[in-house]
Amino acid sequence: MDALKRHHGAAQVTNVDVPGLVAELANHLSPSRLQAILGDVCHIREQLMSVTGINRELLITDLLLRIEHYCNRALCYRFLIFKRDIMFLVDSHCHLDGLDYESLHKDVDDVLAKAAARDVKFCLAVATTLPGYLHMRDLVGERDNVVFSCGVHPLNQNDPYDVEDLRRLAAEEGVVALGETGLDYYYTPETKVRQQESFIHHIQIGRELNKPVIVHTRDARADTLAILREEKVTDCGGVLHCFTEDRENGG
Repeated sequence: MDALKRHHGAAQVTNVDVPGLVAELANHLSPSRLQAILGDVCHIREQLMSVTGINRELLITDLLLRIEHYCNRALCYRFLIFKRDIMFLVDSHCHLDGLDYESLHKDVDDVLAKAAARDVKFCLAVATTLPGYLHMRDLVGERDNVVFSCGVHPLNQNDPYDVEDLRRLAAEEGVVALGETGLDYYYTPETKVRQQESFIHHIQIGRELNKPVIVHTRDARADTLAILREEKVTDCGGVLHCFTEDRENGG
């Protein structure tokens, strides 16, 4: 990796042709060196993560395929373990409390096992009401591979809630984000004012707790952008989960 950086004349390799980079890596590494790389997973992963301008997952996959070509069967088994351990998916927005546990799944263990079998190893379980958050915590329990958000969805503003309850629950261990929050004028324009107040509260609490917000926005472009700016959402960060606007507004 250092040789590549020197070759490209930069502290970090940027805008690299991925196939070319993979070929260069493979062609300059002997089988013994490839074996050494597999024995030092953390090192090679850190090296790859320092590179910008490439698809890291594609690079790792292609490099491992080349390793398989050069190495013996025992070493191939080791690289399969390597690939299994470092290459996985994270479901950053799921509603574990909304699944069919009567006919499709036995329980949460069953759901997570099915996800893991498809390389989805971590989940962010997203709440849409405060009672729903409490129910979801009881349903899921404490797990190393599931974290939670706490919030009130813009479409669930007909029933008032206590902002202090939101603040208290959002501060709980295991809660990593506020939401789902935001504005939805398409389905419930009659609760527009209440949605705006709730959205502001979520961002303010997110800033207090240093936790990002999960934003749902539909047919509310101007107000969504205005509130995000006025409440300085960049202090806590966040993600636009539901976004129905164009490229210009996305930028």
